[in-house]
Amino acid sequence: MNKPWRKSTEEFITFMKRVYRFFLSVVCLSGLGCEVPPTSSPSVSSEISRLKITDLAPSKNPIVEIQCGFAVVAYRLSSEQAQSVPKTLSMLNIKKTTFSDSEAFESNGLWVAAGTFEQTAEVVDALNKLGAKQLGTKQLFMFQNYPGEITGFSVEPGRTLFYFGAGKTPIAKQVPGGRLSLMLWARPDTPQRGFASVRIEPFFQPGVFLNGGGGNALFENLSFREGRLLTTMAEGDFLVLTVPKEEELSIFSRFFLPAHFQESARLLYLIICQKAGE
Repeated sequence: MNKPWRKSTEEFITFMKRVYRFFLSVVCLSGLGCEVPPTSSPSVSSEISRLKITDLAPSKNPIVEIQCGFAVVAYRLSSEQAQSVPKTLSMLNIKKTTFSDSEAFESNGLWVAAGTFEQTAEVVDALNKLGAKQLGTKQLFMFQNYPGEITGFSVEPGRTLFYFGAGKTPIAKQVPGGRLSLMLWARPDTPQRGFASVRIEPFFQPGVFLNGGGGNALFENLSFREGRLLTTMAEGDFLVLTVPKEEELSIFSRFFLPAHFQESARLLYLIICQKAGE
């Protein structure tokens, strides 16, 4: 005599799959977090026997731990307004940052000054009075020694990058196609809890291109010490970075030109430290 709950092997597996999917949907609605597997998952009954409710709970430790965080506020100025920035922001500290080559940094038209949280309102007010227009804010998160891009642009294959070394010495470097970025690196400062060690520099990342032998070759990444600055920042500290007077022959000046710009437009970056370690 056949009993009503007896089924063929195939019907039984189909029945168990439905039970499994129903179980997972209940767990998801309970807030434990999971993803329903595809219906083609093999060995459903054996998977259920090994499944524990704790396996479905979200991990207590995130996969990636954010070590440092920054907000980059971009402003647009006219060339005349940009020339007035050093005087307008004279209350800021221009000696807190160090450079791999301070003379080369200046030769490329770059200017930077540092401020503290208490000076933020004063600086924003000064920029508004100067006529600077805020364009937007970009968030940068640092983890596992990965940098964040402040700004950047594509470089055509075979282009020569021109910039200056110390004493206004011209330098030319030919590169393949890729991207030239103004990168920010940051990591918690181990001796000083609550501080971040910060490095900002131009950085070229090449794309894959065909070499003479017909194979793929990868050109090495390039960092440019002539535009590098180093500093230590606490939460709330900020940097102001711009080109008061554009150095047209330096490729670094292009970081400070808007994507859709009028001929005399310049960019200024207000870089605020929001998180410096634990």
